[in-house]
Amino acid sequence: MVTKSPKQLIKGPRLGAHMSIAGSFTHAVDMGLKVGCETIQIFTKSNQQWGAPAITPDQAGAFKRAVADSGLAPCFAHAAYILNIGSPDPKLAKISEGALRVELERAETLGLAYVVLHPGAHKETGEEDCLKRIAEGARRALDKTAGAHVELLFETMAGQGSTVGHRFEHLATLLELTGHARAGICFDTCHVFAAGYDLRTPEAYQKTMQEFDRIVGAD
Repeated sequence: MVTKSPKQLIKGPRLGAHMSIAGSFTHAVDMGLKVGCETIQIFTKSNQQWGAPAITPDQAGAFKRAVADSGLAPCFAHAAYILNIGSPDPKLAKISEGALRVELERAETLGLAYVVLHPGAHKETGEEDCLKRIAEGARRALDKTAGAHVELLFETMAGQGSTVGHRFEHLATLLELTGHARAGICFDTCHVFAAGYDLRTPEAYQKTMQEFDRIVGAD
């Protein structure tokens, strides 16, 4: 008997929103259902702090049961905003890489399908080297969670400051250099539009998606 994962069973787009885990992880499920979500995204911990209390077996079990009963799938985590595995500061890059591994472990514990990550910022040291640092850090974090099912998604960015990921070429480079089956892309339409890709008409949307497919690969 072959059991398919929730990701394999989903057909077509699922509409949802980011939900708070204030009080409990299951609170996010309850609130998602209340507003008509078909999927949800959560932070598994504070998005502005490095540390977090461990997820207990009871918490994980309750959340998994709530998700299974709700039909919300696939569900996502978003990594903390303070991570910058592309930082030119070796100390910050190392701390961020360790924190990313913890994010992946926490998401796996909760049975989440994906962790979305802001790739990082080069702090005026150049995009090319930054992309290499991100890919190397991401690959190590994925390798250290071998056996997990949760996937890491590099999010498309708006191009503010020295962040990378606002060009499709950046994303293609990240996937190539990371070279991991559990790495993919989160296509943020707001960020993509802010970065200069047109989505305002069906024709413009089609052109942008064709460009994404040509450079990154929609598959």
